[in-house]
Amino acid sequence: MVNKILLTILLWTPALGSVFANDGPHQRSKAAIAELEIFSGTWEIILVNPEGATQNAKWLSFYEDWTYAAKDENGEKLWEGTFDLDPEATPKNWDHRSNDSAKKNGDVLGIYEIDGSLLRVSCVAGEWKDGEWTGKPRPKDFDPKDSDVSMELKRSESNK
Repeated sequence: MVNKILLTILLWTPALGSVFANDGPHQRSKAAIAELEIFSGTWEIILVNPEGATQNAKWLSFYEDWTYAAKDENGEKLWEGTFDLDPEATPKNWDHRSNDSAKKNGDVLGIYEIDGSLLRVSCVAGEWKDGEWTGKPRPKDFDPKDSDVSMELKRSESNK
């Protein structure tokens, strides 16, 4: 009898996992999934405001599993985390959190636009406390005065 129960649990666990995998904050729209194809890849940071805000990062790599890595000029990881896209918002939203900041409910709310091989982003950092955002409001445009960090990135052909 115990073996039968264990077998039933083992058989149903993957099915239940796939049902629940699309619930909650990780549920993404078809538009976000389609945008991921355009967004993913390695981008070279060509302009940052304020200077030094990227802590020696030269590259940002976005992966199809909704993770990213910031890398130095040699391609070595400096930090990594997760991100989300909302291409249906105006302007388009790009939110991300490093693995370290996520432990403290830290998040970065941003906007982005892609024009061919150029990616522009503008974002603010903060924390979620009791479901309320504690940082500046999400930027509405790419004016550096309205953000904590703004960047321009160029799509890289290399696979750093």
